[in-house]
Amino acid sequence: MKWLITRPKITVLFFIMLTIIGAISFSQMPQREIPEFSPPIAQVTTVYPGSSAEEIEQQVTNPIEDALTQYEEIESYESISAPGLSLITIELDESIDDSAVVWNEINQEVNGLASSFPDDSNTPEFTTTPGDQGLATYHVKYNDDDALPAIQEVLDDYAEEVGNAPDLLELDVQGGLEREVLVSLDAALMEDNDLTYEQIIGVLNGEEDLAPVGEWEDDNYIYPVDVSNYSSIDEFNQLPVGVNDDGDTILLEDVATMDVTFQAREQAVTYDGDQSLALTFTFGPGSSVPTAQSQLDDIVAELNESLPGSAEAELLYTQDDLVSDLFADLALSFAIAVVAVLIVCSLGLRIGSAISVAIAIPVSLSIGRSPSHFLTLG
Repeated sequence: MKWLITRPKITVLFFIMLTIIGAISFSQMPQREIPEFSPPIAQVTTVYPGSSAEEIEQQVTNPIEDALTQYEEIESYESISAPGLSLITIELDESIDDSAVVWNEINQEVNGLASSFPDDSNTPEFTTTPGDQGLATYHVKYNDDDALPAIQEVLDDYAEEVGNAPDLLELDVQGGLEREVLVSLDAALMEDNDLTYEQIIGVLNGEEDLAPVGEWEDDNYIYPVDVSNYSSIDEFNQLPVGVNDDGDTILLEDVATMDVTFQAREQAVTYDGDQSLALTFTFGPGSSVPTAQSQLDDIVAELNESLPGSAEAELLYTQDDLVSDLFADLALSFAIAVVAVLIVCSLGLRIGSAISVAIAIPVSLSIGRSPSHFLTLG
């Protein structure tokens, strides 16, 4: 300590370096209005069309619950068995350091049980509670219902771009159109080829819901091994659905046609009396509101250039405005505190000493923020 006191230049340089490092660290901390929190909760949802509550409980819910008993990390789980639906909510012990590894193991265990479920049941869907938050809400006004499919096409394209942004997570559209695939079967052609509706439906369901055929494990995770399935209309048209009397393969396109259409809307959104679509953008864990909003501004600018007619995405709400106001008020309070200390100290100290005391406030805060790289401001 005496060595530092006798060499003031080195001491001052040391404090300047720490202050700069702390200030940089402070400026790079993610800023949020609401602190980030991801509860260790997951849900397993299994759809079994046509089943009663008793059937789905015995054949789906109970096997999954039996498999969950082997995990000591599970704090509790609750299940609901309703006609056609099994829903299991799982909660882990909050003291677990790496819940992602546990969730991965449970997911693989549940997927492995899918092969023992009834043929008509769907593959279980395993979802964890994400730490994402709403970033901004926009609305898109339109005057003509005929323009809605074209607007929906553009929004679907940009939803993928939002998911590829570093800090953005997804785009949710309220009041829009939902895509569906319409399969039109030709009864005469099916009769000529001795095919039934149940056969076609079974083939389509089997191609859509494929259970993992195996798994591959490394030191940390277990990865499912899946068989690639069809993902486009052209590929589905080449799907084998049977064999004719000559031994030739019957393709789906030989007895049916497939088209991508839109479902009838179940909800409508209006804004200021005009028809509108509500766009909600979310950003993921560890992201900063100002950075995410900057990325979103670029995407929305491109979106407005692509929307047909007079349709335009207009900002309704953004968390960035609140965060900017909060930190502007914080900066103002900080400046007032420094000035107040300077005034009070100057009443009994020389001006140089008063300035030294006032400067100690930002210096101490900056140095204190130096090791806080993994913290957020929320």
